[in-house]
Amino acid sequence: LTIFIESALLKGEKMDAKKLEQLTLQMLDEKKKWKELKKNINEEEKHKRHSIPQDTKDKVWNRDGGKCIECGRKEKL
Repeated sequence: LTIFIESALLKGEKMDAKKLEQLTLQMLDEKKKWKELKKNINEEEKHKRHSIPQDTKDKVWNRDGGKCIECGRKEKL
């Protein structure tokens, strides 16, 4: 809220009860937007797919002889 008030004062705006209420509502709206954004980012992180470590890929490749275990294909694995 302090930042909103300082910004208004720097712009030369008068600070009365109505203006303070308006700035408070604006700040609460911004806070709500940031909270929603943070929630969305956290949700994306939960569902983010992490890459398989290279050593695991190598072990599977060697285990399976470099081919598909279902059809034997060696391309586009």
